[in-house]
Amino acid sequence: MDAGCDLNGYVSDITRCFPISGTFSSAQRTLYDALLYVHEQLLAYAHDSEKIRLSNMYSRMVELIASAILEIGMLPQSTDKQKLLNAAESLCPHHVSHYLGMDVHDCVSISRNIDIPHGTVFTVEPVNWLV
Repeated sequence: MDAGCDLNGYVSDITRCFPISGTFSSAQRTLYDALLYVHEQLLAYAHDSEKIRLSNMYSRMVELIASAILEIGMLPQSTDKQKLLNAAESLCPHHVSHYLGMDVHDCVSISRNIDIPHGTVFTVEPVNWLV
């Protein structure tokens, strides 16, 4: 689920994953736990980095998802690194983050390849699109 709202001039954007049935199957739980780990690592990366760029966060997300793909056995350990990174990118075909301004997606003209000034609000939304 990817949703947002605004209240009294403040906007939000949130992405969450959950099983429609209300209960995780074993495979769903494995994938969810891997994605949760990626999310937690990206939050720590954003918090601990002296300088951060959204483009760097995207690269970090792709690396983390690639590692998760191997760890949970979605692809064989012998998979070529570039094929693994391509697979990770195909599972998350959008950027991991965007700035939040007066509206949810109103900052598209601001480059993702600049140092983010302290106090800037941005999302951290790694998602795997599996159907």
